[in-house]
Amino acid sequence: MASSSSASILDRLKPPEKSDLARKRKIERPKTTGADKKRKSGASNQTDPKTVSPADRVKQFPGECLEAKHGKLFCVACREELSLKKSTVKNHIYSGNKHQDAKDRLAKKEARERDIADSLVAYDKAEQPAGTSVSMAERVYRVKVVENFLRAGIPLVKVDDLRALLEENGLKLTHSSHLADCIPLLLKQEKETLKNEIEGVPVSVVFDGTTREGEALAIVVRFVRDWQIEQRLVRLLLLARPVTGDELAREILTVLSTELGIASTKLLACMRDRASVNGKAMRTVEIMYPGVMDIGCFSHTLDLVGTNFKTPTLDKFMKHWVKLFQHSCKAKLLWRERTGQSPKHYSPTRWWSKWECEKQVMLQWGDVPDFLASIDVAPRSREKLQLLCQNNATNLMIELAVTIDAGEPFVKACYTLEGDGPLALSCYEVLSTVRASIQVKHWANTRALARKFAAERQLPALEQQLMTYALTCVQPGFTYFESRFGGELLPCVKVFKAASLLHPLKITHLHPNASTVDDLKAFPFLHDAIPDLQKELPQYLAAAEGVSAETELLKWWKKQEEKLPHWSAACQQVLLCQPSSAAVERVFSSLKNSFSDQQSRALEDYVELALMLQHNKR
Repeated sequence: MASSSSASILDRLKPPEKSDLARKRKIERPKTTGADKKRKSGASNQTDPKTVSPADRVKQFPGECLEAKHGKLFCVACREELSLKKSTVKNHIYSGNKHQDAKDRLAKKEARERDIADSLVAYDKAEQPAGTSVSMAERVYRVKVVENFLRAGIPLVKVDDLRALLEENGLKLTHSSHLADCIPLLLKQEKETLKNEIEGVPVSVVFDGTTREGEALAIVVRFVRDWQIEQRLVRLLLLARPVTGDELAREILTVLSTELGIASTKLLACMRDRASVNGKAMRTVEIMYPGVMDIGCFSHTLDLVGTNFKTPTLDKFMKHWVKLFQHSCKAKLLWRERTGQSPKHYSPTRWWSKWECEKQVMLQWGDVPDFLASIDVAPRSREKLQLLCQNNATNLMIELAVTIDAGEPFVKACYTLEGDGPLALSCYEVLSTVRASIQVKHWANTRALARKFAAERQLPALEQQLMTYALTCVQPGFTYFESRFGGELLPCVKVFKAASLLHPLKITHLHPNASTVDDLKAFPFLHDAIPDLQKELPQYLAAAEGVSAETELLKWWKKQEEKLPHWSAACQQVLLCQPSSAAVERVFSSLKNSFSDQQSRALEDYVELALMLQHNKR
């Protein structure tokens, strides 16, 4: 009786709506082969040959990582048990790249273990001459566990929870507090590797700081090796407070000169944002490295263009709109139910994320009034948003439309220049596109709205009035752009304009002559190379014929290295110059993701090593 009563109550009650995250997991089923079907149907397989032992097969295929164990044949590299049939073994070894790739991985693993063992021996001599009772195999294994946990961004304390699983291969671990003793060894090894990588090669440096229990300062080195652009985090310092210009310069010079041994002629450029403290530090760095180029971050400057737009109504609206979703999961769910889209996330530290939120509002504007009327969360923010929609709808929509129209070229340029590739060769074209968009003023959304409002109110003159107001909103941003890129950043703009000569597709359109090559004197490190570049210019122009937009620049230059030695050498140096300092911003993102507030007191060597392992992938 009680069960039937419960069932009737349950039938009447409305179940809660489940989150999208509660969906049933889709499990990928392995495909069934013909051999599997035969086994399932009861058909017997051919047995292994009786006259051949696993040891015989190992001898027949030397150097293929085969092993006889417990009367079975195993491939150590692929971690598979193999049949003793010769044809099966041959197919496993010679069919495809799987086995060869596994052998390469195994060779790297064994070489890495030897390096760790050698480092431990040297570490024992220097730090603990009395030695240790733990076997070398176990010590190497512990170092590898620490290394992989930090590379994956997993707190080292989690080893204690996974210890039983990690010890299943027969090698013992110890408590995470003792495993942390491996960090100085790994950090020393990583820094020695970094020093060897950049020894004697031209480099550039990216540096910046961020707030973290005072300040975190990151220094990234950029270099080119075998026509591959490499970037390495070489130092992360945790400081008690924000640094002064002199303090910052001292730390940079200590890392570059003392720790890495970079000669004064090998540091070609420094990329940083245009904060005053960074500028002061660079003036000191230039004393020791007189030929270094100082490049301010273009992406930071492009981002600030949007903050100079004067859109008072839109600013009020977006302030409450962001707050509406910031602390209410219910509001996010209701918006998704209505529009089929999750609300865009706004991050004050993420460039142009506010513009992405504004674009979503514009595209879904038809749903905004009904959405605000239907929700019952954040009453104060909702009320203010409704008042703005009712009383200031015209100004709000015009400001929103012109922000999206006029801001889009800046957003695209900002995102493009955040990359790590050969941006020096195409940077000037990106800036030229932005400047052209300012001149053209093709604002389709704004024009359509102004025309609509004028037609609805039967006021033909209103269209031009609204377009004039729209220009008034964004003109301060345009003025800021011209003042920065036509003023203090103009020397850098000229540098990247000269760099276009090293783009094989653009050189065919520029039709340069010997005097044009003089533009490359904008790079201090190319002054002495100009005569050789002028002499080699005809061969360069001939080689560039037929280059298409799909051509991969670095591969093209690698093929031309023998034909164009001087231009190739110049290109490798110019590639060190980047128009942004986004490389360190990615370090700070990893810092935030890998070290939560619960790990805010993690020691510097732990944090530094973890971020180095995550970024310095080889």
